Amino acid sequence: MIHEYRIQKKILDDHVELLEHSWNTNNIKLFRMILTANFLTISSATFPYRSLRFNQSGKAEFVRVFCESKYLKQVHPLLYQFFDDALEIQDFDVIDITLSYGYEPKLLYIESFEVFRYLYQRVPIVGQTYSSYVNHYAANDAKILQFLLDDTKRLHEINHATVLNGACESGNLESVSVLLKYPMFDPTTGNNTPISRAFLNQHYDVVKLLLTDHRVTPPVQMLSSALARYHFDFALELLSDDRFDVNENISAIRWAIMRNRMDIVDIYRERANETNREILESLVKEYSQYSK
Repeated sequence: MIHEYRIQKKILDDHVELLEHSWNTNNIKLFRMILTANFLTISSATFPYRSLRFNQSGKAEFVRVFCESKYLKQVHPLLYQFFDDALEIQDFDVIDITLSYGYEPKLLYIESFEVFRYLYQRVPIVGQTYSSYVNHYAANDAKILQFLLDDTKRLHEINHATVLNGACESGNLESVSVLLKYPMFDPTTGNNTPISRAFLNQHYDVVKLLLTDHRVTPPVQMLSSALARYHFDFALELLSDDRFDVNENISAIRWAIMRNRMDIVDIYRERANETNREILESLVKEYSQYSK
């Protein structure tokens, strides 16, 4: 019994080795012959997955032969591997074969615009999938986001506030620029949530873009927070905007005083009301000793 097992194992090992050899040497005839041999028993546990990888085109016929064989159901994960390898080198022939044999890729993980566009036209987009794609790419890829938004028949499926907030929170300036072209993406949504999300995550370029829309009312604490973080150049840009009132939180000027940013102090002094100007001068006296 043991002897018979060893013989069977030797036969299997030999044929697995031949399968790997035919793949590596591009011998399609030998590859097909092995896969059609009735005495070859291959399971998910014994199949040489790692050996059947590729990083250049030319394996489409091999993939097709494997998919046509009886082993596809037994070693179905190999279909996923073929797709991933094809995705890496943008081998659309292999991608088409894997799709035709039932592979359903997740488009959220596609980084190439060309591949995404190709698959989008071939993979059914149902249920909440379109919405999740828009949310994901709003934060990650402006080009794919624009492509999705061009599918105007589906725009009603997305939550416009969620998409814009996500793009602002991630700091994807390109995506935010794309979204703001569409009236449905309102930067004042949720009591100006988009600019708050961008600021909290220190995406100042996004904040500045949002401020170009004069409907936006920036949070009162934005200027004082910028000073507290020692982001003085950004604070100066905010001070050039009339929507920021230095009287809202005059004590925030202490951060500029301690860093000897008298240019900012002078702006505060000029804009402060009479009461706050007195507070400002007392703060200057108190914190000048800590200036650097």
